Amino acid sequence: MRRIILSRKGFDSSTGKKPSRASPIFEDGRIFSVPVHINTSDPDTYKDVEYGGINAFEAIKYAYKNARDGVPYHENDSCHFDPNLSVQPGLFGQQGNDQTELEKGRVREGDLFIFFGWFQTYSKEKESIDSHHIFGWLQIEEIIHGTEQIKTYCDDMHIHHPHASGAWKKNTLYVSSSDLNSSFGTLNGKGSGFFKTTDPKLILSE
Repeated sequence: MRRIILSRKGFDSSTGKKPSRASPIFEDGRIFSVPVHINTSDPDTYKDVEYGGINAFEAIKYAYKNARDGVPYHENDSCHFDPNLSVQPGLFGQQGNDQTELEKGRVREGDLFIFFGWFQTYSKEKESIDSHHIFGWLQIEEIIHGTEQIKTYCDDMHIHHPHASGAWKKNTLYVSSSDLNSSFGTLNGKGSGFFKTTDPKLILSE
């Protein structure tokens, strides 16, 4: 492993519909990073996205259960499910200025993305958490440039991904390794994934 890159994803106070909500930490400690809603040709809707036994729209309803005006999203709203750590290999797309920054930093194979976002508890029965929280990781094995090349890869793998279509600039797809490799050893089958439950070790800030 050469380096670690922190990447913020999911529901955010600066994205999505208002009032803003954080991705939820459920009463049983499970966490779910809710993909953002953006007006693109994204292939997924909130009702489609599910991993770790949790559906994205159900997570949204949980986060907005006490909102005065109800849930501002619909289950058929498109969402940008990226990174997708529910498939093997895991996939993460970047484009535009964000990709330019990664290129300037010479991000390449072997580097490790750590994904984090804004998470919050919504149950009064549990200890309150309102924090930046790590939810997943992806170690890079392959980097694919260009929408056509990304589409070809996704078609060959029989998966869909938002970066496999659309007018993205500097469109790039990062594909995970099968195993997580570091100077401390190898974790077989752990080249990418998500954390299922909250843990104090995963909290970045209060």
